[in-house]
Amino acid sequence: MVSVSKAIVGVLRGEAVSYVFSLPGGHIQPIYDVIYDEDEVELISVRHEEAAAHMADGYARVKGRPGVCLGTAGPGATNMVTGVAEAYASSSPLIVLTGQVRTTELYKGAIQEFDTVAVFRHFTKWSCRAPSGGRVPELLRTAFRVALSGRYGPAHLDLPRDVLLEDVEFEDVTPQHYRPEGRVRGDRGKVEEAVELLLSAEKPVILAGGGVKWSQASSEVLELASLLGAPVLTTLTGKGVVPEDNPLVLGVAPAALLTESGWRLISGCDVMLAVGCRFSGISTVDWHLPVPRNLIHVDVDPCEIGKNYPVRVGIVGDAKAVLEEMITSIKGRRPPVDREKRLRELREVREEFWGELLKGAVKGGRVTPKALMDEVKAFLKGECVVVTDVGNNQLWSIKYIQAGEGVEFITPVGFGTVGFGFPASLGAKLAAPEKRVVCLTGDGGFAAMIQELETAVRHGINVVVVVMNNRGTAEIKQIQQVKHSERYIGVDYLDVDFSQVAKGFRAYGERVEKPGDVHGALERAFEAGKPAVVDVVFDDSGEISPWVLREALRREVAR
Repeated sequence: MVSVSKAIVGVLRGEAVSYVFSLPGGHIQPIYDVIYDEDEVELISVRHEEAAAHMADGYARVKGRPGVCLGTAGPGATNMVTGVAEAYASSSPLIVLTGQVRTTELYKGAIQEFDTVAVFRHFTKWSCRAPSGGRVPELLRTAFRVALSGRYGPAHLDLPRDVLLEDVEFEDVTPQHYRPEGRVRGDRGKVEEAVELLLSAEKPVILAGGGVKWSQASSEVLELASLLGAPVLTTLTGKGVVPEDNPLVLGVAPAALLTESGWRLISGCDVMLAVGCRFSGISTVDWHLPVPRNLIHVDVDPCEIGKNYPVRVGIVGDAKAVLEEMITSIKGRRPPVDREKRLRELREVREEFWGELLKGAVKGGRVTPKALMDEVKAFLKGECVVVTDVGNNQLWSIKYIQAGEGVEFITPVGFGTVGFGFPASLGAKLAAPEKRVVCLTGDGGFAAMIQELETAVRHGINVVVVVMNNRGTAEIKQIQQVKHSERYIGVDYLDVDFSQVAKGFRAYGERVEKPGDVHGALERAFEAGKPAVVDVVFDDSGEISPWVLREALRREVAR
């Protein structure tokens, strides 16, 4: 017989969980007490529960396995909701554990009592309260099974305090006994129908989403693209799943829609193969993506197929498994297009596209988006991870940085979470300690989670944070300029020197005001041997926010 808390840690150990991200609370102390003696499962104690969820999310996206976050009852649990919601929208597998009042105190108004199961039901694939100690190992294993089945996502288990103190029989069962792993293969007839359609296409296009990343199907996407002579675009979550310096890869779909060459290529395609994407508003510029009638949509979640665009062929299956079958079927068969001629055309379009995308960058004595991103790119050598926040900082990062070989991008998409970037970068670093991890964030996003600098220093998680400090919310300010006659309200902040704040947390801090000083500051930050903050006095007022361009695109399409 062992305590339920010990059984919980035993299941986590069996699932090869290395870290639990949590803020201490009275209702979850029995679990903490077990982890105290644990060698394989380490507690990462944070300063806010939202950060715990974002860290678990960042860890999951880099590791490809579930991140685990733990919150105490009531506000501890509800503080995690924003982070869990972002993970849910981005198909990131989390195991969300929450403390709860004793079962004998439920519905009496006990301190920190809250129906967290009802709350998390809207942001997870599965949400359940353990009714007794004997059910906890089984239910926790169910959480892992649900999180890793079909389309990945969070699963939640609520743990009453008295349940954690019960003693139970615990059998150390290996994961393959309760969640067999395997790939969902698409219907063979549908795959062949899709192949025939692709082989008949003169101008096919491939759209790769985040599902390609989770399925580890990057090489299959590139091989199929090469066989067909088809350009590859990605969604926002798909950025980096294929190297953007590859001649077949054009870039991110939302950016492509904002250039004449990108729009021409997409609108002129006769067959589109969309793999592992859900055609969200952000990746289609609010569904203005000109998808052809001949759409082949491959996704492991049947609910996503045909949801936002009608399909010619819908295939329910794992991205890697389906693409492998397509490649096998296509090999040895000649597409109707002249492949070499098509590749030459793509090279021309690609050069035109990047030329359009990068034109108009402001030069001079100020640190502008392109000036900063050019310097950041110089440090993205070898295996590295780039984590962004939301807002213009995210948009400039995606616009100006090509994700080459070995560069992984993590960015919030589904929930637009301000403050995601920094804690997610800490989780990413724990998942891949051998890689350089750089967080690109705005002053608003960093300020929202700045207390986690203490977490990073205390646990020795050495990431470099680049703060694009424009003293406000520039994206929203441009909205107020364009749509509200320059009636600015709530969008200007004080000039906070985050490098000095970083030093107060015992991290490395340096402020940069001139473009020529960026390189040296980044070099010193990466060599500091501890968490580092480069606070860049940033000016993006001379560039039009992609939001304004998106509005222009809407009007153009409407005409």
